[in-house]
Amino acid sequence: MARLTAEWLGVDAAASEKLAEIDYGAWSGRDLDDVAKDEPGAFAEWAGDPLAKPHGGESLADLASRVGDWLAERLSDRGHSVAIAPAAVVKACAIVSLGAPATAFYRIDVDPLSVSRLVSDGRRWSLRSLNERPDRRRVRPASGQAPDGA
Repeated sequence: MARLTAEWLGVDAAASEKLAEIDYGAWSGRDLDDVAKDEPGAFAEWAGDPLAKPHGGESLADLASRVGDWLAERLSDRGHSVAIAPAAVVKACAIVSLGAPATAFYRIDVDPLSVSRLVSDGRRWSLRSLNERPDRRRVRPASGQAPDGA
């Protein structure tokens, strides 16, 4: 979805595996509400323990670590950068920048096509804003259609 969003915006973006969607393993492609209903014990384990991965994929701690590595690599960057990323990755960026526990993942909502801003002083990241709505007059997509699911 991030690649489609970049294309829609007319941005020539380089992909980074560190910003890939969380690996939900056997739950991939399923609605998490359905997983919670069908596998309540496994879902409760995953939701309560940031190291749990009952689906066989990636834990929340794994996601936060991967995204934290990417952020650490960006600390010395100068100027502005734009990352188009899935909601889970944006949540992980917020968690890492705030130094919050991985379980805070469930207490952060990220709206589709919203803008979140992180700032760095070269030593650490700070969360400046989350879920800003972009000024639609300034967004000039390469095509007239929004990406599917957006």
